[in-house]
Amino acid sequence: MTREEFLKTIPTLKKVYMLFSNYTKAPYVSCHPETFDDEVAIYLNKEEAQNVAQQMTAAKENAFVAEIAQDSMLQMFTNLHLYGINAVEYMTEDDRIMFQLDEIINVPDPASMPEDKRPVQNTSLHLCMLYYMQEVRKKPEKPDIAKLRAMEEEMLVNVTRGNYMVPFTEVENDGEKSNQMALVKIADNSMMIPIFTDPVEFGRFRGDNELKYVALTFDKLATIPFPEEIKGLLINPSGVSVPITKEWIQKLVAKAKEVKPEAKPVEKPEN
Repeated sequence: MTREEFLKTIPTLKKVYMLFSNYTKAPYVSCHPETFDDEVAIYLNKEEAQNVAQQMTAAKENAFVAEIAQDSMLQMFTNLHLYGINAVEYMTEDDRIMFQLDEIINVPDPASMPEDKRPVQNTSLHLCMLYYMQEVRKKPEKPDIAKLRAMEEEMLVNVTRGNYMVPFTEVENDGEKSNQMALVKIADNSMMIPIFTDPVEFGRFRGDNELKYVALTFDKLATIPFPEEIKGLLINPSGVSVPITKEWIQKLVAKAKEVKPEAKPVEKPEN
């Protein structure tokens, strides 16, 4: 079967199997060694996918297999776009077939939309978080410190450039309505403010709760007066779950305010 013929069969597939990472609760993303695409692997054979997941787990990658039914595939492909993933590699019985995500779905370009109608999306940040957390949470015996620092630096730069969905609830006391910011409890029983990179992650957290949101950039979030019991921000708590403590927020703000020395004017040569 040719690549073009296989692409035509994708809408008819009853189910496929995708590798997920337990470290991020998201599809396991890897960089293709030749094309450098950010891709996920999808299998047509469940047993083959499970065997690969077991091998990855033995190598501390901690992977599992998710079954994607036909009626969920379009949503799955859309979610991959929000993760910053641009390619999919299908593992068939006798071949590997890779295609770009925009070959099978219409990938929207927020820049082409009116500013007041642009959805909250942070694809570059989400991708950086997936790569970094896949690596750092497996706790390698001999970590590549330089690599981890470079990955962390890239992730944090994207954190400062982000625009986030910040949830709140409307409460009423003595006939007066006010907004109350949502909070999540973390492992040490302290609290953090959950923030979200896109509507899918917000929906995973909200569930059936009556939560609303306001879109805020990082610099606006950094001005929030955090009470002592709140330790900071938690990005996508139902997914990759990246904590940004108050101390880190202060460091990122300070770094963003660093001013480069002014360039000296070039002196004109004397005639």
